[in-house]
Amino acid sequence: MISQYDDHPDGDVANALVGGGEMEELTSCVEEMRDFGEIIRQEELSLRDSLSTLSMLTARCASLIRESSGEWDDGIER
Repeated sequence: MISQYDDHPDGDVANALVGGGEMEELTSCVEEMRDFGEIIRQEELSLRDSLSTLSMLTARCASLIRESSGEWDDGIER
């Protein structure tokens, strides 16, 4: 899948997958996931709490990608 975006002018797969405005939102979501990973390591949060929060953040990022590409949860192209 990634290889189809190799020739993107910015050379950035994420920019090829989502538009400009959505890119900022997606970047923010991914940064939240990274930051939460640091919190997990530093504070040794419980596995249950960690998985719940990571699941929520992952779903949010996936939703942003689907919305920007025209795919919604119901599978109907818009």
